[in-house]
Amino acid sequence: MVDGGNLMDKKTFTTGVAVVGGGVAGVAAAVAAARAGTDVYLIERYGFLGGTATGGLVARFQPGPDVGKHPVIRGIYKEICERLGEYDALHGSLFDPEMLKYVALDLCEEADV
Repeated sequence: MVDGGNLMDKKTFTTGVAVVGGGVAGVAAAVAAARAGTDVYLIERYGFLGGTATGGLVARFQPGPDVGKHPVIRGIYKEICERLGEYDALHGSLFDPEMLKYVALDLCEEADV
């Protein structure tokens, strides 16, 4: 295995679910699996979570559709938005990418990912 031109030791592990990629979708998948009681390994090549939303500075969430007055998008996406709001890091569909890194890490740590 190569990382930035340096050889890394090969690791072997056993787990219920291995999620490869710590972008927003990977974080959501890992957290959901862990909350369901599965042992989860989240494998990310960079030193932070969030993928292109954080590292690529794609700092805008697609606004979710609403049916009448009822939002359709819920679950972990909603949790992420609520936590970003608590840090004053979500304004409309724009968010602070650095705070998303912390929110993603907090969710993973709380779920024991």
